[in-house]
Amino acid sequence: MSRIIKFRAWDKETKTMSPPHSLQDLCIMKDTLVDFAIMDGKLEFMQYTGLKDKLGREIYEGDIILNNNTQWIIEYLPACFIMRHHNSHWQFIGENEYSEVIGNIYEMEVDNGG
Repeated sequence: MSRIIKFRAWDKETKTMSPPHSLQDLCIMKDTLVDFAIMDGKLEFMQYTGLKDKLGREIYEGDIILNNNTQWIIEYLPACFIMRHHNSHWQFIGENEYSEVIGNIYEMEVDNGG
């Protein structure tokens, strides 16, 4: 089974999240204004993990998920996605019936446990 490779992007100027795009769509848009926004650093891309939360919502890098009453931030390390909590605790992410996407690092404040 292959994983669908998609990205969404946070526009730093308009403070809006784009809908998800496949890698193929991004290649097609390369010669448009999107390409200039990427080069100018105006867009922050987040990759789809290939996983969904308990409600069936796609989980992306940068998402904040609630798992067993704890907020986790989804991050990408070379070759794997992880959930990070309190800047030091982390674990590998996996689909389970407890995880729920509650926001993302750009649109909501993160509980840093402090």
